[in-house]
Amino acid sequence: MLVGRDRQKLDEVLKTIEQKGQHAVSVVCDLADIASVQRAATEIIALRLPIVGLLNNAGILPMRPTKNALGWDMTFATNHLGAFALTEALIPHLPDGANVVFSSPPA
Repeated sequence: MLVGRDRQKLDEVLKTIEQKGQHAVSVVCDLADIASVQRAATEIIALRLPIVGLLNNAGILPMRPTKNALGWDMTFATNHLGAFALTEALIPHLPDGANVVFSSPPA
C-alpha cells in the first residue's frame, strides 16, 4: 500500500513495482488536509487488505512559513498532525504487535 499526495508520482512508483513483478495499491492523501486524511483512511480500510504495519515517512520543509486551508502551519500539519490522524484511524485495523514508525526531515 502506497499513500501519497501526488497521483503522478504514485503511478510512477507503482509502475516500477510492477516492472519488478510485484503488485501494490495506491491511495492519494494530502496529510496537510485532514479531510483528505479521513477520506484516505476510509478508502484504505474499505480495501480490506491486511495492514501489517505503518511507515509514516512524510515531511516537508518549506523555505518560508505557509498555512493550510484550516490556517494550520503547513509543516506541522504535514509532518505531524496528518500522519498522526491517519495512524489513529488505522490502528484498529492493525494486528497485535504491528509496528508504527514515524520519520520526517530534520528541522
